[in-house]
Amino acid sequence: MNTELCLHQLFARQAAHQPDAPAVRDDKEELSYRQLEERSSRLAALLTREIGSGPARIGLHLRRGNAVVVAILAVLKAGCAYVPLDPTYPAERVQYMADDAAVDLVLTDADGAAAAPAGHRVLTIDSALWTEETAALVEVPRWQRSHPPTSSTPPAPAARPRASRSHTAM
Repeated sequence: MNTELCLHQLFARQAAHQPDAPAVRDDKEELSYRQLEERSSRLAALLTREIGSGPARIGLHLRRGNAVVVAILAVLKAGCAYVPLDPTYPAERVQYMADDAAVDLVLTDADGAAAAPAGHRVLTIDSALWTEETAALVEVPRWQRSHPPTSSTPPAPAARPRASRSHTAM
């Protein structure tokens, strides 16, 4: 095993080696390595477009399940760090954690959007982001599939996927 590679790069290798093997499963669905790689690359492209290049802290305000694995891989591919924000914690605790970590963006789903920490940019993932129709809207740069971003991040595509963002004041 090459210890020079990051987690998301090792995962991409495994996805290329066994694309149709089951990778993760929750109570809603099972994802193959290929599906997990495609979803995380799509979300990484969206995150890169939202926050630009450079390091950032992304709060993951997501219920336990496949979406968390997709989000972690996407954050790493985007060259960022993730901050877990468990939506089952009391709202005051989640708010404190997001503020204390100085998150640049909170990634959540439709169920968690209303309870996302105030005062932070919020990106709500819509399940339509994973459909084939939406795949064409989110161009996944080739470098993101197996390499971390560099300072020469390619320009973002003009089309927007089906995700919503909000800016809230404290």
